[in-house]
Amino acid sequence: MWNRTLPLLATLALVATAHAQDERRPRYVTIEQAIEARSDALRLPDRTPATLIARTCSTCPEMNLQVSEKTQFVLGKTVVKQSEFNERVRREAVDLGVFYNHKTFEINRLVAFGVTVARAK
Repeated sequence: MWNRTLPLLATLALVATAHAQDERRPRYVTIEQAIEARSDALRLPDRTPATLIARTCSTCPEMNLQVSEKTQFVLGKTVVKQSEFNERVRREAVDLGVFYNHKTFEINRLVAFGVTVARAK
């Protein structure tokens, strides 16, 4: 009888230990949300602070997202000034990522994907 019971008890102990360790493991926390849009579909603000109105889907309600002094404007992988960002994305329709804090609705960064910036020599 112990030949069958001992392995079963050992397995139950391992499962209980694994479950207890899993409970101590930190859970995932959402730190920001993102919206993908075309630059010709958004009215980008010319100043800071300002409000950018966006939707997560065509039938979803509008959200008022806040552009602040902390908002970064990124062309490709390069952080640029807001004026340079706006000039570039208004010239050509590009895919944008709007990354914002889901609790405060403050925009962390606006990213224009697939855009390159000429480096100064």
